[in-house]
Amino acid sequence: MASEVKCTGGLRPPAEVTGPLAGHAAAFKQMLIGQGYARGTISAHLGLMSRVSRWLDVQGLPARALADPGEVDRFFAGRRAEGCRLRITARSLVPLLDFLRDLQVIGAP
Repeated sequence: MASEVKCTGGLRPPAEVTGPLAGHAAAFKQMLIGQGYARGTISAHLGLMSRVSRWLDVQGLPARALADPGEVDRFFAGRRAEGCRLRITARSLVPLLDFLRDLQVIGAP
């Protein structure tokens, strides 16, 4: 099965978050704003959130699958295979994963 990651080169993130993480997008954005992230950085994090959420949906996985480092690695392997050059390692997801752990959406790795 194709990874369905679709790299956009990191220039323009998807407009909205769909899939298993959609219900957490507004709170994640507010958390990033509250922590003083720059507008472009917030946009990048929301774009990555959208991509990983759509990937989870295509793979038939729930949000809690992000607690598995193997699934996270699989997502990023797909990004690299699509030719993405930005946000291609698990470190890119640290703010999102920490946020989801704080909400107890996912457990510890």
